Amino acid sequence: MLMNVLIVIGSAAYLWLQQGPLDLLPVFVIAFLHAAYLAIFSTRSAVEEASRIYARQLLLSSESGRTSDAAASGRQTAHSQEED
Repeated sequence: MLMNVLIVIGSAAYLWLQQGPLDLLPVFVIAFLHAAYLAIFSTRSAVEEASRIYARQLLLSSESGRTSDAAASGRQTAHSQEED
């Protein structure tokens, strides 16, 4: 939470000081802060656990998409057979 607050404050200060459109500097600042946060405050086991959870969620979401597509095509086939 603190990191998010710092990012928002930093981006707002940059916009206020520049008095213009947002360019890529805030993106680099955010990337640097995020990398520093991971390097300082995260542990290898926490990163590995998070990656396993992310991989599981990604797999489940891709499987649910395939299931939905198969169900939709099955309904279309059944519907077209009813019309015949």
